Amino acid sequence: MKFSYNLIQKFVSGDLPEPNKLAELLTMHSFEVEDIKKVSGDYILDIDILPNRAHDSSSHIGVAREAAAVSGLKVKTEPVQLPVADPAKAGDIKVKTTGDFLCDRYMAAVIKGVAIKDSPKWLKELLESLGLNSINNVVDAANYAMLVTGQPMHAFDMDKIKGAQINVRLAQKGETIQSLDGNGYILDDSMLVIADEKSPLAIAGIKGGKEAEVHSGTKNIILEAAHFDPVAIRNTSKKLGLATDASWRFERNIPKTLVSEGMHFLIKTIQEVAQGSVEGKIADTYSGNLENKVLAVDIKRANSILGLNITKEKISSLLKSVEFGVEDAQDQLKIKVPPFRLDIEREEDIVEEIGRLFGYENIEPKMPVAALYMPERNVNTYWIAQIKNMLSAGGFNEVYNYSFISGDSVKNWRFEPKHLWELENPPGEDLRNMRPKLSPGMLKNIKDNLKFFNTVRIFEVGEVFSKNITDNEHSHVGLAIGSKSSSERLFFELKGSVEHLLNGLGLSDIWLDDSLRPEEKAELDFMHPARVAQVKIGDSLLGFLGQVHPAVASAENLKGSAFVCELNLEDLIREAEEEEIYSPVSNYPQSVRDISVIVPKYTKASAVISVIQAEGEELLRDIDMFDYYEEAQNADSVSMAFHLIFQAKDRTLKSQEVDNLTARIERQIKNKDWEVK
Repeated sequence: MKFSYNLIQKFVSGDLPEPNKLAELLTMHSFEVEDIKKVSGDYILDIDILPNRAHDSSSHIGVAREAAAVSGLKVKTEPVQLPVADPAKAGDIKVKTTGDFLCDRYMAAVIKGVAIKDSPKWLKELLESLGLNSINNVVDAANYAMLVTGQPMHAFDMDKIKGAQINVRLAQKGETIQSLDGNGYILDDSMLVIADEKSPLAIAGIKGGKEAEVHSGTKNIILEAAHFDPVAIRNTSKKLGLATDASWRFERNIPKTLVSEGMHFLIKTIQEVAQGSVEGKIADTYSGNLENKVLAVDIKRANSILGLNITKEKISSLLKSVEFGVEDAQDQLKIKVPPFRLDIEREEDIVEEIGRLFGYENIEPKMPVAALYMPERNVNTYWIAQIKNMLSAGGFNEVYNYSFISGDSVKNWRFEPKHLWELENPPGEDLRNMRPKLSPGMLKNIKDNLKFFNTVRIFEVGEVFSKNITDNEHSHVGLAIGSKSSSERLFFELKGSVEHLLNGLGLSDIWLDDSLRPEEKAELDFMHPARVAQVKIGDSLLGFLGQVHPAVASAENLKGSAFVCELNLEDLIREAEEEEIYSPVSNYPQSVRDISVIVPKYTKASAVISVIQAEGEELLRDIDMFDYYEEAQNADSVSMAFHLIFQAKDRTLKSQEVDNLTARIERQIKNKDWEVK
């Protein structure tokens, strides 16, 4: 917002600092001065007025008040002198407000015998330097009064007002008005207007109309100044797409005291530049109380908040410099808040005033007097971060889904409705139930992304909800791989990713259990019956892994296949948090033997490994399956190859000893009717 240095000086007793110095002081204590430009014999300051101070500082008097305070000067003030007021009449014009809940103060004054002409040179140049066009002396006087006081005002041609009355009312739906800029607007019944007996004369607080425009033939005028509801002005401005300097100010609220101050200044200015005299009484509909708000400030508390030790006398001086009333009350000060400071509501606001006026740059920085402690380790946050990092590094992309699923998804996924939580007032049909699994959301993510990729790998960490689980809510981590084609390979890829994740969390003894009981199969009814298994660590169940049932995928319109895994995050973290037992590394060398076992086609690798482990005893330190071979798709048998790693803790194993162990393992394998190569 632009301000004239010379005009600010006009309202300050004593000489202001030169413009650059004043800009520095205002920036440090009040508002940031963004630019300074020299225009003729003046300087124009572009000041960023903060939203919470627009009501009192979007005016030259408001900025002068701040400039005087930070410069050790005083503001020039003069008492408001207005003719006797009447709540319902201005001169011969009746004033009626039927929208008083949106306009709680309306003032009007009749001035007769004005001479409409060009404005004096000083006024034209001032308005142009501040970004306003000169129209005529009366309109320019109203704009000048707004720039000085901050109160938007308007002038009507009195002789064009029908019925000799001003009505402040809500517009009728469909009512129209042509504004001063020639544009037409269709109004609705939420918009406040200033009207005569027949039609609107102005859109209240925003723009005047052509109907009663002040022009070269105007002799008698009516001046208006008012306080309008900020929300109503903003709503009207947005609906009409019409923003003006007046609406900008009204939207940010204007103190009611400015209405009379602005009217006084405008009458005085018009009489200077356009002659004329006030006819009869002025209208003022306000009958409320304009008493100052009183707040108490505790001196010790104020100093404690600011980290200072300012005396009561200094605090009193600082507040008086911006026109606060101050009264001593022992360890406190009673502060009378000026009626133009709408932003001051509590003691902390007064403390902030003290701080900025004293100068934040004058507050000596001090190290905090407090012990600093390391925050307590948040177990969940730590492990969730570890899980996310490992899955991201493994090529999975994280997704976030709503915690709700639709009624159709409940049916498609074969969930039992009686076990689900249903919202009483769902935001939409697709958000009716709390999700019992992460899988439905991940399947939708896969479906959406398979439009662009052949294979999709995603994961999610989130909450699931069900009536048949403890506490009704659990955290899960879900992994999913989707493909446009159906391939068993994806099952093993997902299995490998899960094992990599669990190993990365320091977990071992991981295995998949596909021997599901009837009730377990029923719970996983949405999974492929031949491609599903429970993920376990020892005897502890962590979750499930497998392929989404083709019927479920088809019902959800997935063109392809999807493999998912869901693990109970709380159980996973508990397992990861358990104390790890350290086994020292043996100092003696390892001996490795390779064997290949031919088994029936659907034999599990875990079954073969169990036989090997049983015979290998404690000297068999590790088994690593490194090859799986199937001669043809319809072959009856497959070949599995293993590295057998032998090592003792207390000696170097002899070759004969290792050979004997290997032979025993081979005999046991042959006893199972399997073949050893």
